[in-house]
Amino acid sequence: MPAMILRRQAASKLPWRYIFIFMVNTLLHFLDFLTVIMKKVSKVRGLRGIFAFSLSGALYYFWLKIRRKTIVVRGRCRGCGSCCMELCLENKDGWLRSETVFREIIITHPEYNRFEITGRDSTGFLLFKCTWCTPQGTCLHYSKRLDLCKKFPESSLPFVGGKLPVNCGYSFEVVTPFDNILKKELKRKK
Repeated sequence: MPAMILRRQAASKLPWRYIFIFMVNTLLHFLDFLTVIMKKVSKVRGLRGIFAFSLSGALYYFWLKIRRKTIVVRGRCRGCGSCCMELCLENKDGWLRSETVFREIIITHPEYNRFEITGRDSTGFLLFKCTWCTPQGTCLHYSKRLDLCKKFPESSLPFVGGKLPVNCGYSFEVVTPFDNILKKELKRKK
């Protein structure tokens, strides 16, 4: 009788060990896959350097890609100026964390002198405010504003952990791109 009990215990422990090994192995393969994909995606001009800074953004990006979805920006500006009072800036290497790097950018691009550092966010990125923003939330030199002001908000903002200001007139919507819908319909008709 004792031999039978030992066999039963050994048999019950055996599958869990294999399941654990399988899970660890799968996780390691997934992380390798994620690293390769992140390197490729970070070379895309519109998404450069993003995934080096936000793991949750990378996972969200891949979740959308798997579902064949994308993010679009909807709405319009309400002119509140909230986006000008607390923003992060980036250069070719990603979002700014160093005041020294910001000073170097000002030397090569004097138009960035309009931004002043106000602190850091929870991830350590520098926070800025634009000195051209009036108390009413309008721009002192609207016709001379930078491209980053003209393009705000970009659809890549959620991938870097960025959020829209409270009461912003814009919103992000997850949609199926039209070309995906068209391809699906053409396949269905064949």
